[in-house]
Amino acid sequence: MLILLLLRDEPMRFNALRRTIEGISQKMLSQVLKSLERDGLIKRRVIATVPVTVEYSMTPLGLTLAAAVDHLRDWAEHNLKEVLAAQRRYDTSANRSRHKRLADQGSGQDLPALASSTSTRSSISDKT
Repeated sequence: MLILLLLRDEPMRFNALRRTIEGISQKMLSQVLKSLERDGLIKRRVIATVPVTVEYSMTPLGLTLAAAVDHLRDWAEHNLKEVLAAQRRYDTSANRSRHKRLADQGSGQDLPALASSTSTRSSISDKT
């Protein structure tokens, strides 16, 4: 979706896209661009230079999707603090649960369950 937002305002060359999108490999960018072109969201223009230059731009269909993505981006920016707070609450709760399980295992609180399953196994083996 980042590519759609980048191309929304002006056409960009492949290498400019690659420099702008940190961490994306040439292969991944190429695959995403081909997929967007196949879907009719962007168009690819080859410029006869040495070396060959390739420029990508939005199609009218792509512009409609970029507008929808803009709304999603606006929502994310508006609600970022709430999402981060929810993640912290979840992570804190998950860590407390994990620490409690580890503490219970270390204190032997799970031994009665283990003892009852052992006695059940031994009574079954006595019958055979």
